Amino acid sequence: MHSARARVVPLVMVESMLDRLNEMVKKFAAVDTRILVQFEEKHDAFPDRNGLFPGLMLSASSIRGGRAALYRPRNVLILDDGCWADDGRDRVGRDSIDTLMSSRWARLVAGTSLRYKRSNRLNARAQTRQLCISVTRANAVPRTKLFKALATSWSLFETSTNPELDQGLPQQAA
Repeated sequence: MHSARARVVPLVMVESMLDRLNEMVKKFAAVDTRILVQFEEKHDAFPDRNGLFPGLMLSASSIRGGRAALYRPRNVLILDDGCWADDGRDRVGRDSIDTLMSSRWARLVAGTSLRYKRSNRLNARAQTRQLCISVTRANAVPRTKLFKALATSWSLFETSTNPELDQGLPQQAA
């Protein structure tokens, strides 16, 4: 379990980026690369402007077996679980975000990664002093590269991949 604790006031969105190790990366067709770059540019611009919105048109390539309606980038924007995936429906992993509220851990949101990036948008603002971001499933060994949070203030003071250091953090069901 990868986790991070931070001081946060008020949290509105958390983004995590997971990568596979180089020898496990699948190759994308050229058309996929262009579409993923377009999507990434729009996704990265999200905090600055409303570049992403339901109905945004991006096309899914034929490597998904022509099942564009099921595996299309737009599904992520409308919070559909059938999200952007390759032909084997291979998702990088599952994640969850918990906060410490009134001396108890509360789950804010859980999600399935979008190939290598996932934005977890909260339905309402959350005020907390501690935040736990957990990677709970991966089809390959994930490498956590980045955690970002939109908040009034944010200072990361501890990260851990060691279970002994995670005492007191929310535990995942086996």
